[in-house]
Amino acid sequence: ATAQMVRPASAGRLVLPNSCALQAGLTDEVALIGAGNHFKIWEPAAGLANTEAVLQRARDKALTMPGRSVP
Repeated sequence: ATAQMVRPASAGRLVLPNSCALQAGLTDEVALIGAGNHFKIWEPAAGLANTEAVLQRARDKALTMPGRSVP
């Protein structure tokens, strides 16, 4: 994984460096997944698989936030 700081373009868009897009296998569609004070850009199927794995680990460890349950 590669983290890289980028600044929004004049229209407020983020332009992802080609090297990052190639490394992550990104094409026409991406998934933006919140992670605390930042977000991660994933290839959609990989992002879904990662999210499901994270939720399963939380269920396995019975981890929940106060007043919430893990779906």
